Amino acid sequence: MYLSNKHKLLFIAVPRTASNSVQQALINSDITDSSDVVYSLKTKDDQEAILNYHLTPSDLVKKELISSEDLNNYKAFGFVRNPFDRWVSNIFLARHTGALDKNQDPLTQMCKLLRNNTNLFKNGTVFHRRFTFFKYTHYFFHQGTQVVDAYRFEDVEAVTKSLVPSVTDFPHVQVNTDGVPAKFKEPIETWLPEDCYKKIQQRFEDDLAFYNSIKAFNE
Repeated sequence: MYLSNKHKLLFIAVPRTASNSVQQALINSDITDSSDVVYSLKTKDDQEAILNYHLTPSDLVKKELISSEDLNNYKAFGFVRNPFDRWVSNIFLARHTGALDKNQDPLTQMCKLLRNNTNLFKNGTVFHRRFTFFKYTHYFFHQGTQVVDAYRFEDVEAVTKSLVPSVTDFPHVQVNTDGVPAKFKEPIETWLPEDCYKKIQQRFEDDLAFYNSIKAFNE
């Protein structure tokens, strides 16, 4: 999360949408000022830092870091990713950090989560919270009104450079150095069992509709 009071700019870090790359690009730009409020990730085990990094607009108002009025006056932005791809990416991040047992079959873990809403996580409440309560509206809306501009994940570099022209070199920060296996980068309906696919469609119906409502940056 990056809040520039001087430039009236707010970046909302939506999980698994290249937010670390955007954050670093902003930190490296010429907009930085002593009045900035910046929450960055420190280590994979720092639960408080992770929660602060992914603060929502309503969280920011509650913490009195920004007012409801300023939310409407600042240029606030964040990114949305295909909900199924974001969910799979989160699974493999959880395996990478140890929140899920990486020695177990990932497809079995996914199906257990979808079929039984089973809490498979070894440590921390951050992943449980992400999997159980995640909604795009939390990151783009405050009190029922959209206050953060949403852009597609595919346009993350172009949008960041457009909003902050001093960003010339866009870093590509890879939190999950293990990556996502090629099989799981294929369209989810081609490898997820049919009953699980129906469940993930139901679970992310609203998020998918929101994602599909966002036009490409150059359209």
